[in-house]
This record gives sequence, C-alpha cells and structure tokens, in this order.
Amino acid sequence: MNIATKTCIAAADCKGYLETVDTIATCQPCATDANCKTCDAQGCLTCPNDFLILNEIGSPKTCIIESECTGTDRYRDNDYCKTCPDGYSCSNGVKGCASDKFKKTTPSGSDFTCVDKADCGDLLADTDKSECVECPGGYSCSNGIKAGCVDDKLKKISDNGFTCVTQTECENTTGYVVSGKYCVEELKCPTGCTCAVDSNVCIGCTAGFYNAAAAASGSYDCQSCLQNCGQCTSASDCSVCEPDYFMKIIGTSISCINRAECGVLFASSSASPPQCVECPEGYSCSNGVIAGCASGKFKKTTSGSDFTCVDTADCGDLLADSDKSECVECPEGYSCSDGVKGCASDKFKKTTSSGSDFTCVDAADCENLFADSTTSKCEDCPSGFVCENGQKNMCNWQGPYWK
Repeated sequence: MNIATKTCIAAADCKGYLETVDTIATCQPCATDANCKTCDAQGCLTCPNDFLILNEIGSPKTCIIESECTGTDRYRDNDYCKTCPDGYSCSNGVKGCASDKFKKTTPSGSDFTCVDKADCGDLLADTDKSECVECPGGYSCSNGIKAGCVDDKLKKISDNGFTCVTQTECENTTGYVVSGKYCVEELKCPTGCTCAVDSNVCIGCTAGFYNAAAAASGSYDCQSCLQNCGQCTSASDCSVCEPDYFMKIIGTSISCINRAECGVLFASSSASPPQCVECPEGYSCSNGVIAGCASGKFKKTTSGSDFTCVDTADCGDLLADSDKSECVECPEGYSCSDGVKGCASDKFKKTTSSGSDFTCVDAADCENLFADSTTSKCEDCPSGFVCENGQKNMCNWQGPYWK
C-alpha cells in the first residue's frame, strides 16, 4: 500500500498557493493551468511573457497566448484578457463603443462608458472623435450639444448655427447689433424668439425653445429644448413632443422619438402626452405598433385588416390554429366549437394511422372498428364480437370455429 508522505517547506518555495485549514498550511499546485507562474484557489495570478490571464466570469483564471485575445468577444486590460462587456464593441483585443455611441470617461479617469449623445450631459458629443469632450470655450453644453453661451458671451446666429462672441466683437461686426443675450443681424429676430413687427427684440420663445434668462430680469434667452421636444421649461425636461413624436421616459431620462423607435412598446397618440407605453395586454408590438398577438393568444379578424387577440375558446366556431396562432376556418368535414376541432353529431372520429389526428366518418366507414354512439368514435371492436361496417355482431359457435 502506497502511503503519501508530507514534507515541510518554506512558504516561499511553494510553487502553487498556500491553503490554510485549522491553522495548518498546505502547498496546493496550480491545477487549472500548467502555464501558471503563481496562482490562488481561483486560478492564475501571473503568467509567462507573451501570455495573458484569461478572466471570464464563472471560469477559473487561466493563461492564454496574447494572440488569442482577439475577436469581438474579448479585449485586453493590462495583463488580463477579459470578456467584452454589454454595451461595448470589441475588436482585435481593444474595447470601444458602437458606431452610434460616445466614449464618456469615468470619474476615476481610468475607464469609460458608452453613452448616447444626450448622456454626454454638459460635455460636447464630438462626432469626429466619438467621444464626450469638454465644451468649447465660451459655450455652454447640454445633452451633448452646444446649447448656449457663457454669461459674458452673446449668441451670434448664422445659417450654420451660432457662435459665442463678446459684446465688443458684436458691435464691431458690420450689420449686427446687440439684442439682449444675442448678437443679431439688424431687424432679424433671433432663432427661437418671437419679435414685434420690424423689431429684432426678443419678446418670447417659439415652440421647441425655453427662456433660460432669470425670471426677474424681464429679458429672454431662448434656448433649445430636447431634440424633437415642442414644449419645455429647461434643457432636461419636456412636457410635450413635437407632432408625430412620442415621449419615452426611462427613470428621470426623457426623450422624444418617432413611432418606430418605440420598438416593442406601443406609440400611444391618445396618451397625455403622446408617449411610448406598454403594449396592450394580449398583444405584441414592433416598431411602436401592434404587430400580432402575445404567446398563447390567437389572432381573430374583426373587419378588414383589424383583429383582436383571443384565447382558444374565444375562436368559437373557428379553429384555434396553434401553428399560425390564428382563428381559421374550420376544416372541411369537421365541426369546431370553442376553437377546437370535432365532428358533426352524425359523424364518428376515426384516428389516422399516425395516431396524431382524426377524420370524421359515417358509421359504416369505421369498417372493422365499432361506431360507438356514446363516444362518437370508431373504437376497437369489443371482446366476443366481430365488427363490420362499424357494427358489432355476436360470435356463434359453428363446428370447430366461432362465427
């Protein structure tokens, strides 16, 4: 009988990891990977040169060759190869953002998240860099876009948007005058403002704009609401979206999107305000409209292309077709009730050869089975009888055999 021996070594000489049980430390080998230089109970801690620690959720840490940390599902993080997180896009071992997202550096400065343009907040969503960057000097940013100018600047409107200039720069620009918080062309009403006839003085804000000036000042600084918002009181709220747009509310975040962008929600025009709501019970939605019925329901046409989603029994004298999830015409030769296929009162169910379906036949077509009027089925011929044309007859002893 072989008896394992134990020896005592210095902790520094342990080539695996130390496991302590009841104050006794034992040196355990790195069993998960032969390439491990050092490890613990969860796997490798260090790997040889040209190797990375593969750190995948739910699996022990192992060593892999650097060249294997590629594809769209992994990225390199210092000495680790990690699984590409949800919401990110990875390629050739590098973590990045999808084409419609922007990199936003975390407060620690050591990582980033992938966000929508509006979530850049008071930073600028730079479409060239696909990053949230500092708002340019002289500007104020909101929801990732240039929204206005800082207090000592004036908003100078142009066909390409606006720039922020000083009062002196405005006064020295031919054809422009200072109007409140704006530098405008003479007698040209600033964008987002309403003006009196033959005046460039802003006396109110148009739909899609709000007054950012202090209420006590009596002046107007009209700035844009959220994209596609028709009425708001600040850059982060919206009371109603523009026509043909619907409000989508997630927590404290509000956006105005088109019908299709409601996705599996229902774009409700009757809601106040019009918004994306849960798909009506029993239905399924796609692109913001009712597209079909929920699982377990059947589409029942009411008129034209209109339909309702009903339970099996509500298909009535139609057949609840589970393959099509629709109430369809009852198949010829059958009788349907509560959505289920059956036979007329003068017919009998005859199981098909596959055993998975039946046909409706006259009594005689039960052939050598028994047309049982109590079950309305073609049953096996009872013991002691012979059956022909669905009828049972007693067997009689005639000589050496039953007849």
